[in-house]
Amino acid sequence: QPTVGKNAEGQLWFALVRGAAMVDPARLTYRDRPPPILIESLRYVPKGGRLPVEALTRGSTEPSLPAGIRQVEVRYTALDFSSPGRHRFRVRLGGERSEWQEMGGERSVVFFELPSGRHRVQVRAAGSDGVWNLEGAQLAFVVAPFFWQTVWFQASAVVSVLGLAGAGGWLASSRRLRQLNVQVALR
Repeated sequence: QPTVGKNAEGQLWFALVRGAAMVDPARLTYRDRPPPILIESLRYVPKGGRLPVEALTRGSTEPSLPAGIRQVEVRYTALDFSSPGRHRFRVRLGGERSEWQEMGGERSVVFFELPSGRHRVQVRAAGSDGVWNLEGAQLAFVVAPFFWQTVWFQASAVVSVLGLAGAGGWLASSRRLRQLNVQVALR
């Protein structure tokens, strides 16, 4: 059983199996700097793709994910090694109007059935001292639309429907004119 003692200077002495350890509470410092955050990777299913951090930070374009993905997993961590088990995280998907989701110590988040378009994941972390990194880290990415969700397909569908309606109207009016011509010829 370890024992502890306190000397006149306020130092705490702990008896260990092979010696002693001393902690001076007056020299303990409170770290008021929040931990930096790193987004490590982005995985998507069912295609089984994975974008590591190097691919996420390379270039100025947003990573583009294929159409038809069912889930997106974002892995992140706080770069503070003093007490990694005591880190807490918050995550949100979207803009300023969306709510932060408390993640506790979880270092990944999974989003299901994301619609096509641009998305942004933001991560905040608190270190072992409870100081939150309010700037956080963010990752923007694009989920590609299916071909029938593109503007070109929808525009061509509208033009096709209008063309078919116009052709139907032209056929109906020409049939009506033929009927009128036959009636006039019979008189």
